[in-house]
Amino acid sequence: MEKSTYEFCNLSPCVQHDTLSDFLESCNITLKQFGLQKQSPVQCGPRIYGDLELIYILSGEGIVTIDGTAYHGFGGDMFIIPKYSICSICSEPDNPFKNYWMHLEVRDIIASEQLQNLLNGPIVHLGKDHQLLQCYHWLEQYYTKGGDGCYIGIRSVLHLIILRTIASSGVKDINIPYHRPENKNSSQFKLLQKCIRLVTDRRGSLSVNDLSKELYVSPTYIRRVFRDLLQQSPLNFIRSVRIREAEILLLSTAEPISVISEQLGFSSPYHFSGEFRKYHSLSPNQYRSIFHRADESKTPEGTK
Repeated sequence: MEKSTYEFCNLSPCVQHDTLSDFLESCNITLKQFGLQKQSPVQCGPRIYGDLELIYILSGEGIVTIDGTAYHGFGGDMFIIPKYSICSICSEPDNPFKNYWMHLEVRDIIASEQLQNLLNGPIVHLGKDHQLLQCYHWLEQYYTKGGDGCYIGIRSVLHLIILRTIASSGVKDINIPYHRPENKNSSQFKLLQKCIRLVTDRRGSLSVNDLSKELYVSPTYIRRVFRDLLQQSPLNFIRSVRIREAEILLLSTAEPISVISEQLGFSSPYHFSGEFRKYHSLSPNQYRSIFHRADESKTPEGTK
């Protein structure tokens, strides 16, 4: 009689913890909307969403325009559409266009930017990935059935989709020091957290010198902390927060451009308009009008 044998596998430290897994866990990504689009032709937008959007093409050709630049995608391509970008999607009548789409919410502004950088859009060539398709089928099943375990199931499958997209995005050096657990208790990390809180609380309407005076540290040291942990300058971070706040105010209020400009600390409405154009190639007024036109002509519920 053959004896039974048992094999035990111990997880190595690199399997128990890795940079990308720790980062995705800390992002707290929420899947807000998900669906399958299969009508042809497609004519959607221009429109603006406050979510990160992923579109995985199953068949046909789609043309996605993001902030004025058009990209052609085919079966097996994934579009990554950044938050608050101006986007439109179209396809030809004789070229049936079928895709899975999803809207993701990442509330933390740093995590949101770093996730977009890792996905390395606006277009990633994944090919006909059968494992990725299986993930989308699982998502459909969780959404259809619901019930106990649905939330963790959707969250797990969402992480798999993001991991497969990052693996095909061409990003080779995944270096995210801000989200490393070993950095969370360092003095640099605590200082960075204070800087981020000040910048976001004041909507980006302050300078590196203002941070230096408030926190009693030198501007040089603040710049080094941002470079070491966020891999960007404090000035760049302040600008991104200020523009994100401008996007939110333009879409959610009727405040005049001059008032928004003053609230966010721009020297003049002309300065505000010039900085805003660097991000969207449109003036703040043009950006706001696109959102309101799209809002007035929304498609019936259940269509994209």
